[in-house]
Amino acid sequence: MSNLKKDTIEMLKNDFYFDELKLVTKQEDELVKKYLFELFDGQRIESVLMYHDYGISICVSSQVGCNMGCKFCESGRRKKVRNLEAYEMVLQILMIEKELGERISHVVVMGIGEPFENYDNLTQFIDWLCESILGDTQIIDFKSKPKLFSAGRCTQDIKSSIIIPRTIQQ
Repeated sequence: MSNLKKDTIEMLKNDFYFDELKLVTKQEDELVKKYLFELFDGQRIESVLMYHDYGISICVSSQVGCNMGCKFCESGRRKKVRNLEAYEMVLQILMIEKELGERISHVVVMGIGEPFENYDNLTQFIDWLCESILGDTQIIDFKSKPKLFSAGRCTQDIKSSIIIPRTIQQ
């Protein structure tokens, strides 16, 4: 930031913490990029970027590890360590958009973790998306066109592996 006084910049550095994900590795194929991020506490999560004919999608993680034990899913090999905070889900989008230099058009919460086991942070994440803080993006698995991303309304149709009480709570 060159438009702030040096003492103001120093004060911000000393008094505020701006969390960011650390990119550990990135694997690329023609239409897919897989990102391994390290969180502030040293835990690691993955996000996957996918290019489709309808836009650019990102699959974000909602937990570090997973307890569901789905046979088809690699995430369950590491048991759940903790839930991601809503801002950590948002950071996955922002970090990849920054690296790409373009907007992600669709968000899917199907990365590491079972979203409904992190219900409060998941709904906060969705609320932020629906309040228009991230630009022109829509959440595919929530079948939405959020205000946060665009002028549309935000509706959710969240997919879960087996968390029935949370689907009823919707």
